[in-house]
Amino acid sequence: MKASTQLDLLRFILQQQGVEYAVCDGGWRIEAHSPGFASLAGSQKTLLGRRPDEIFDEFEGTAAELEAVAQRAIPQFQIPHTYRERPDGSSVYLTFTAVATASALLLIITDTTQEVQLMQRLMQERNEVMLLQQRLDVASGHV
Repeated sequence: MKASTQLDLLRFILQQQGVEYAVCDGGWRIEAHSPGFASLAGSQKTLLGRRPDEIFDEFEGTAAELEAVAQRAIPQFQIPHTYRERPDGSSVYLTFTAVATASALLLIITDTTQEVQLMQRLMQERNEVMLLQQRLDVASGHV
């Protein structure tokens, strides 16, 4: 299989899994990114040459953590389940992961909306079960 075909397949798989990425240099400046990365950044301007903390509010104050990843002092830095509103008014939860590979620094953004919604449903159901248990205890005189 040709390298370009493999790359197209990999991009397709990542897109289907809700994963976008940026390849960064040693100073966390974006050198390349996936097609959907710009839409998650909410930017029509070029993102090349910019740092994550210049694009995403979530990275404000994380320079030390990003530097630690760049220096391979820590394997990765993650900001999980960040709420964002899309331009169309829908909401999305994103997990940001900064990781160093042998040849580059990567910023990976994963759509974790379904995971967060499932956690919220489970928490709601747990709370409802606990409330029912309290009511049963009161009704049976165990309180």
